[in-house]
Amino acid sequence: LKHDEVLATKEKELKEALGAAQMTEQKLGESEKMREDAINKLTAKEEEIVKKSEELEKKLSEKEKEALEAREAMAAKEAAAQEAKLKHDEVLATKEKELKEALGAAQMTEQKLGESEKMREDAINKLTAKEEEIVKKSEELEKKLSEKEKEALEAREAMAAKEAAAQEAKLKHDEVL
Repeated sequence: LKHDEVLATKEKELKEALGAAQMTEQKLGESEKMREDAINKLTAKEEEIVKKSEELEKKLSEKEKEALEAREAMAAKEAAAQEAKLKHDEVLATKEKELKEALGAAQMTEQKLGESEKMREDAINKLTAKEEEIVKKSEELEKKLSEKEKEALEAREAMAAKEAAAQEAKLKHDEVL
């Protein structure tokens, strides 16, 4: 009997152990399923994260491309602005040089005009002096001519008087003969 009791106890313990083992196996099965579900969920999350990462990488790549294009456009604009400034500075320098040359030419012309005006004034003064000299000589010549004319008139009158006297003398001579 004792043996049967022990055996019954052992069977009962064995059944409990088998039940516990089945329960553990079931729990292990559930745990394995939960693990697989978790792995599947993690795989799905990982795929979602990889997909989002790729999308972000693509967006970032596009943004980097846009930023690069924007930097290149900015650099091109800056280069164009620098070139325009250089051309502007060059044109300005040329215009300043032309202005300086024109001012120099204007000053030279002004100086030449001043010299020309002085020469004109000197010429006018010389001509005025010559004119005065000519007028004076002309007056002297007029005076001399007047004196010569007076002398010539006197000489003609004297000649006429002599001719009249000679005529009268001839008439008297002819009367006497």
